[in-house]
Amino acid sequence: RTAVRKILSGSVDMGVTFSYSLPEEEALNVQVLESGSFCALVSPLHELAGRAYLTGEDLAMRNDLLGENPFRTERDRRRSAPSDVQSILLQIKAGSGITVLPEHAAAEFGHGCVRIPIRGDMTEYQLVLVWKMNDPSRALAEAIGYFRERLG
Repeated sequence: RTAVRKILSGSVDMGVTFSYSLPEEEALNVQVLESGSFCALVSPLHELAGRAYLTGEDLAMRNDLLGENPFRTERDRRRSAPSDVQSILLQIKAGSGITVLPEHAAAEFGHGCVRIPIRGDMTEYQLVLVWKMNDPSRALAEAIGYFRERLG
C-alpha cells in the first residue's frame, strides 16, 4: 500500500509490492514478478509449531502475529511492532510470536524456525512491479523493459 500511495502521489515512478495490497486503481500498470505461497513461521517452542497447516481464519485475529497480517480485512489490517523482517525474525527465534511470510523468504531467512503451510483463501500471492499508467519517463520505460526481458 505504501508503494502504491507513493506512485499515485508522484513521489516515486515505480514500486514493488504484494498483489493483495493493490487497490482497485485503473491508473496503474502491474507486471507480475513472482508468484508463490504464504506460510507461517514460528519458533519450535510456539504453541502452533506442531500443526500440520494453518488457515487464514486461524491467523486472522491472532494477537501474537508480528508484521503485516494479510488475512485480516483491510479495515482490521495493521502492523504490530516490530515491522522490519530482521526484528520480527529475532523475536520469532526467541520464541515470541508468529509471522506470515512468502514461502521462499521463510525458507531463506527462517533457519531454526518451523514453517507451517497455510491452506484456504488468500494463501497465494504475487509479487508485482507497479507504475503509473501513461508515464512518459524514458528511464522508467527502460527499467520496465529490463524487468520484462528478464521475466521472459
